[in-house]
Amino acid sequence: PTSASWPPGAGGATGALLGNPENPVLCRHVHAVAYNPVENAFYACTGDVDRGLGHECHWLRGVYDAAGDRWQWKVLVSTDSNSRYKSGGISFVDGQLYWISDANGKIDETKGIKGYDRGIFRCAPADLARPEKHTLLYNPGVESGAMIIQDGVILASHCAPASPMATGFIVSTDLGKT
Repeated sequence: PTSASWPPGAGGATGALLGNPENPVLCRHVHAVAYNPVENAFYACTGDVDRGLGHECHWLRGVYDAAGDRWQWKVLVSTDSNSRYKSGGISFVDGQLYWISDANGKIDETKGIKGYDRGIFRCAPADLARPEKHTLLYNPGVESGAMIIQDGVILASHCAPASPMATGFIVSTDLGKT
């Protein structure tokens, strides 16, 4: 497809989209990329919202073959923007995967979606696609897409345009216990 095939206002008016047109996985941008040394793999999260051509929020796992100078990527999750998977701040600590969601998609009560699926989450990397295995560490109640973890301290921020709070920082000095 060309960018002209996108809905008006959703991108450029001329030119071709980048990438392989046969690849059904599409996205507008990358939210985060992190390296998991235990698996020797990279995790990436893309976004942002669905614009009629399919889901844009994906979690990908990539392994680089240095000898062959090639990547092998696998789609772990593809979903909509009102999910914990629209996220950033990916970190790996003590064998666990941490991330923060800035879910802000459409609330559709006809599908049982009553609120936003957002917050700081943790799970084993192998359980990423299994939401029942996720632990919600904290839900700030607003979009939050940036987070770092250093020496057991989580520092995250609210998305300023979406937050009514004067200060938009989330701090935990014990990996989300408090």
